[in-house]
Amino acid sequence: MIDKKIVILIGVLIVVAVIILALGFANIKLGGTPSDSFSALFDKMQKDDPNSTEVNLVLTSEFIAGQQIDVKDEIVSMSYNGFVTTFTFVYTGTAWENKTHGTDFEVKMNFGHIGVQNAMFSVSLTGDFRPSYSPGDMISLRTTAVKSGDNLVLGQNWILVAA
Repeated sequence: MIDKKIVILIGVLIVVAVIILALGFANIKLGGTPSDSFSALFDKMQKDDPNSTEVNLVLTSEFIAGQQIDVKDEIVSMSYNGFVTTFTFVYTGTAWENKTHGTDFEVKMNFGHIGVQNAMFSVSLTGDFRPSYSPGDMISLRTTAVKSGDNLVLGQNWILVAA
């Protein structure tokens, strides 16, 4: 016969294991974690037209519409104009780099695009974030995967994610 204390201990261990697993799964997001940079996200993307010489990136089938996409990246520079703060970042990935002609490509959004020019690009957020951030700081941002025509693209609205 099994001692009551052993049964209770096994039950407690099972509950603890379930809680640990649940917390681990709650932190997993398809398509990226907050530690993914813009460069890592862009490297996961594909050209909207594989036969085109232009590089216009869209999300792959790894992503689903409505999925939250988080990035954490280092601010290279920032500016404030009216009610908008613009953060500038550097693409450091390898999938789309072009050492001979400059690393230039576009990342499609549901309205517009993120234009990467000579590996530099910007993302704008409504609000004055100068008191909280400065160049060299890491910032976490979130958008959503959105269906646009036949493609899945980044949503145009980025929000600040508390670190």
